[in-house]
Amino acid sequence: MARFAHKRIQGSLWGRGIGGMLVGGVTLVVLLVFVPGIRMFAAISVVIGVAAAAVLYLYNKYVPVRDPEEDQVVLHLNDDPPPRTPPSGDKTEPR
Repeated sequence: MARFAHKRIQGSLWGRGIGGMLVGGVTLVVLLVFVPGIRMFAAISVVIGVAAAAVLYLYNKYVPVRDPEEDQVVLHLNDDPPPRTPPSGDKTEPR
């Protein structure tokens, strides 16, 4: 029975995602309203989070992530076959 316990835990979307978001949101609102020290901590955390997100966004915009070996890969997608040389008047080939 212990092997199949994970199937019971998964549940529905309400049990996994929406319910957790509601509990977290209600907890946050209660703490922000009734505990004054949390307000300042939350405000500072939001400012730091927005600043870090802006720095990462701008850095990735102007310095994109690239594979160092990407420039060395040659795919030959548009290569044409080598041109054929017209046969010369001499029928014998040198050996």
